[in-house]
Amino acid sequence: MCQLAFCNLRSEKLNRLALAQLLFHGSQLNHEGTGLYTRDAGLWKTECAAYDIKDIGSVLGAISKEPILAHVRAATKGIVVSAENSHPFEGTRFVLAHNGTLYEKSETPVYTAADDTSRSSDSLMFLTALEKYAGEHPETLLEDMLDVVMKGFKGKFAFLIYDKLVGYFYLARGYLADLYVSYVVSGDKPEDVANADEKKILGYVVMTNAVTLKTALTQFLFTSSALWNTKAWFTEPKLVPKETIWRLDTASPVEVGAATENALYPTAPATSPTTSFGRGGVNSVISVATEAKELYIMAKWFLDNYLDIRQADDLVYAALGCSIADLTADDISHFVANIIQRISPSKHVKKEFEKTGYKLFPYKEVAKAFPDFPFPWTVSTKQEIDVVVKYLLKRKEAAK
Repeated sequence: MCQLAFCNLRSEKLNRLALAQLLFHGSQLNHEGTGLYTRDAGLWKTECAAYDIKDIGSVLGAISKEPILAHVRAATKGIVVSAENSHPFEGTRFVLAHNGTLYEKSETPVYTAADDTSRSSDSLMFLTALEKYAGEHPETLLEDMLDVVMKGFKGKFAFLIYDKLVGYFYLARGYLADLYVSYVVSGDKPEDVANADEKKILGYVVMTNAVTLKTALTQFLFTSSALWNTKAWFTEPKLVPKETIWRLDTASPVEVGAATENALYPTAPATSPTTSFGRGGVNSVISVATEAKELYIMAKWFLDNYLDIRQADDLVYAALGCSIADLTADDISHFVANIIQRISPSKHVKKEFEKTGYKLFPYKEVAKAFPDFPFPWTVSTKQEIDVVVKYLLKRKEAAK
C-alpha cells in the first residue's frame, strides 16, 4: 500500500513542517520512492525513502503556502523501483499520484513473482488514458471525465490529481482504497469538535492511513508548539466517502463528482490443483491459486457467497495490506492459515458444537438463521453459543 498525502495549511512554515512529518511517518512501511508536486515549485521525486533523503531540507525549502500533493511508494510487484516510477507522474495537463492497482478492462490479472520486474506502471498507463481523453475533449473538467476513462479499467484506486489547465487539485477515492481528511484548528480544543470555530481552521491534511495521519499530526503540532508556540489541535481523521471526487484547493474539500471502481470479478473457474491445509484449526481443501482470478473464485467459494468480492478483498487487505490481485503464493498460504481461521469457531465453541453432532461449523445455516450476528459469524459469548447450539439441536431433531 502506498501513502498519498496532501497539505493545504495555507502557511509556508506549517506546510513544510506538516509535510516533513507526513513523509517521514508515511515512509516507514512505504520506502520505495518519494515524490511531491506544488503549483509554484513543480515536480520533484526520487527512488529513495523519505527518511533516507539527505537533502530533505532543501527539498522542503521549496515549499510555500501553496497546497502540496505528495506520495510515498510501496512498489507493486513486477514494477521496478526507480525515480521514473515514483509518483506523482506528470503529463501534459495532469499530475497524478495513485494508491492501488489498476488493470485494463480486458486484461486478465496474473500472478507476478516477487523478482519479476517486467510490468509497466499501471498508474502511468491510467494517466496516459486520461491525457488522451483530455486531448480529445479539452473543455471537459476532470470531475466529468474521470469516471468515463475509468470505464476502461478495473481494480483498486485512490488518486491525488492536479489539473494544470484550470489550476485545481482533486482527490478521487474508489471503493477499496482509503483516504482520510483531518482539519488543523488554532486555539484550545473544544469539548465537541462540532463546535469548532470555522474562522480558526488553519487548513486540512489528507492521507491514506488514519493512524499514520494522527501520528504525523501529533508530532507536527508538538514541534510547531515548541518552535513557534503554536496552539492548535486536529480533528479526528474522517474517511472520504467511497467512489467520490473532491476539489482540494478550496478552504474545505468540496465534492464535485463520482468515481466508480470496477471490481476484479473472475471470468473463468479455477483449474489449479487443491491442497489440504490443517494448520491453526483450519481443516479445509482450498484451491491454491496462482492467478488472481482463481483466487477470487476460491475466496467466493470458501466464504459461501456471503462476502461479495469487494468484501473478500477488504478481508485480505485488512490482514495482509494488499489487494487479492497482488497476492503471491506465500501470501495465499498466510491467508489460509491466519485469516480463514478467523472465520472458524474457536476451541471452546467447537466443544459446545460437538454436543450437537456437527463436526464442522455450518456457516450457511447459522448466517441465515442469525443475520444480526457480527461477521464473521464466529460466536464467542456464552449466550450466543447457547443460542446457536439450541438452534442446531432443534434443526437436527427436525431432520430426523
